Amino acid sequence: MVRVAFDIADGIATPSDKQDWPLQAGPWESPYGMMDGDFIFKRGGVDLFVFGSARTPNNIPAKKMDVRVWMQGKMDYKITIFGDRIWESGFSGLRISDPKPFTEMPLTLANAYGGVTDWDQLKFPYANNKYGKGFIWRKENAAGTALPNIEDPKNLINKWNNRPNPVGVCNAPMNERRIRKAAEFDEEGNLIKLDHLFYNSAFPELIVDQVSEGDEIFVDGVTGSGIFKFKVPDKKLFVDLTFSDKTDRRSLTIDQIGLEPDKKRGFITYRYSFNYYINPMTKRIINILND
Repeated sequence: MVRVAFDIADGIATPSDKQDWPLQAGPWESPYGMMDGDFIFKRGGVDLFVFGSARTPNNIPAKKMDVRVWMQGKMDYKITIFGDRIWESGFSGLRISDPKPFTEMPLTLANAYGGVTDWDQLKFPYANNKYGKGFIWRKENAAGTALPNIEDPKNLINKWNNRPNPVGVCNAPMNERRIRKAAEFDEEGNLIKLDHLFYNSAFPELIVDQVSEGDEIFVDGVTGSGIFKFKVPDKKLFVDLTFSDKTDRRSLTIDQIGLEPDKKRGFITYRYSFNYYINPMTKRIINILND
C-alpha cells in the first residue's frame, strides 16, 4: 500500500515535494475531520473525497448553492449547501429561518445532519453522525437549534423531526447506511455476509467500481471561479513479492482519491491485496517500484 500526494495545475497532477498524507494504522483526526485508518485488507471500490470548502461564484455572498462531483459515465453526485439557519417559533409553529449569506462553507461532518441533543438531562448523540448539527429529539428543544448546512437536494429537511442520513463529500461516518450497503443479515439478525464495501470510507454515492489512468474527476462549487478538474496520472506502481527464491511482480491499483481544491492538491492511495500463509524460516521480501 502506498499513498502519493500530488500538486494539481489545470487538472494535471505531478508528484508533490510535500508528502503530507501519511498512511495511518487506525482512525485519526485530519484537518478536515475524522478519517478511517488505512490498514485494512481490501476495499470494495474506489473512494472519492473532496476536502475543503464550498465557495460561491466570484466570492459573491449567497444563501444557497450546490456542490457537484462527477466522472463521465461513472458517477454524478450533488449536495446542497445552505447558509446558517435555525428553527424559529412563530404564530403558525416552527419554521426554518432564512439562510444567512455566505461565501464559503467547510465541507465537513460538522456541517452535515447529526450532532448531540438533550434528553432526560443526558447528552444524546445522533448515531449516524455525532459530529453534525440539526438533531432534535423533543419538539420543545427545537427553537434556536441550528440546521445542517449540507443537505441532500432530493431529501431536504422541512420538519423539526426529520432525521435524514448525513450527506457530504468527506470521509463518511461509520453508520447504519454504510453497514447496510455492505452487510447482509438473516431474519434473526445474524450477519451472513460482509462485502469489502464495509471497508470503504467515502459516502456511498462517491464509491466507484474502478478508476484508471486518464480518468477525469470534476468538482463544481469549490473554487469560486469554475470547475476543479483532476486527471488521474499515468503513474503505475508495482510490487515485487519474493518468497523463498521465487519473485512475482504485481500491479498496485487505485483504491482512494482525495482532492483538496483549496490547495490545488490531492492524493491517490494504491494497494495490492494478497493472502499469505507464513512458512517459518522462509525468505520474504516486498519491494515497491514505479515505472
